[in-house]
Amino acid sequence: RYSEHQLVLRLRPEEAFEPEATETFEPAGWFGPDEVPYEQMPEDDEVWYPRVLFEDRRLRGTFAFDGTRLLEHQLEEVDAAEGLCGLAAGDVPPVPLL
Repeated sequence: RYSEHQLVLRLRPEEAFEPEATETFEPAGWFGPDEVPYEQMPEDDEVWYPRVLFEDRRLRGTFAFDGTRLLEHQLEEVDAAEGLCGLAAGDVPPVPLL
């Protein structure tokens, strides 16, 4: 069984940020709603990315896979006041020390 939590921290337009390459990550650039390369990404990303990144929704859910093939998913929209993943609204998760 595999379990994963994904938190997306969004920037406001006035906040400057440029991603930097690491040993395991190579930035691919910035994409608009019709430019996201979903064909190069895990199958579930196309289900939730548009809602979170471009519609400003907060989602909680599950995805079931057979290997890399998405079998089923369940998503619910969560009110900002409710928080996600056990975090209160506005809390920022601690950054793990590696």
